[in-house]
Amino acid sequence: MINTFFESELHKSIKILYAHTENGQMEVEVEGKICDIVTDKRIIEIQTGSLDKLKNKLEFLLPTYSVTVVHPIVTKKYIKTTFLDGKNTQRISPKKQNIYHIFKELTALYPFLLHPNFTLEIIETEIIEERKKITPEEKKLVKNKKLRKDWIKTGKQLKKIGKKYTFASAADYINLLPKNLPLQFSSNHIKKITKEANCMLWVLKKAQIIEVIGKEKNRYIYKIKGLPQEVAP
Repeated sequence: MINTFFESELHKSIKILYAHTENGQMEVEVEGKICDIVTDKRIIEIQTGSLDKLKNKLEFLLPTYSVTVVHPIVTKKYIKTTFLDGKNTQRISPKKQNIYHIFKELTALYPFLLHPNFTLEIIETEIIEERKKITPEEKKLVKNKKLRKDWIKTGKQLKKIGKKYTFASAADYINLLPKNLPLQFSSNHIKKITKEANCMLWVLKKAQIIEVIGKEKNRYIYKIKGLPQEVAP
């Protein structure tokens, strides 16, 4: 009960779905650690928030157990607002994520990306973010002035699950690089597909999936680790 008291509806929905499809048990203690789902083959951790919160848990579990971390990205968000009179409205948020947004989260987990017992599953989701309008008096109670709005978030509901990405090897991450990428490349090549280019390259370099081979006009030149350095003709 302690482990699920503050569990969000979004986390709970994904956990129940995975427990059903993977034929696993929920909230199982493994050597003193409460794990979301345990199956015959692996431990599954659902993380709807920041992935850095799993760092200590992964350090403890990975030497002995196969662990899959499931992390949702929000490709479509509906905002449902309840007003003081009880009425509500719903609209689509202009903000949305894509697969490249995961690299900001992976800055904390790069040491585990190529661990033989580690798998990362990213699932595209559509969610409903619930908000409630508050009174001016309630608004004043928010200590941080930058966070003072006339509404508060009250929850997130899972609406739909879309595409799933599985990362268990260097090749899985390399597949996110642009097609027809030259053997030697810079951040300019990556910026053609994502604004997260610098973060992506940093994570891949720290995970030893790519490596720096030089510098040109204040830009680092990279290549995929294990491939030849020469530029293809």
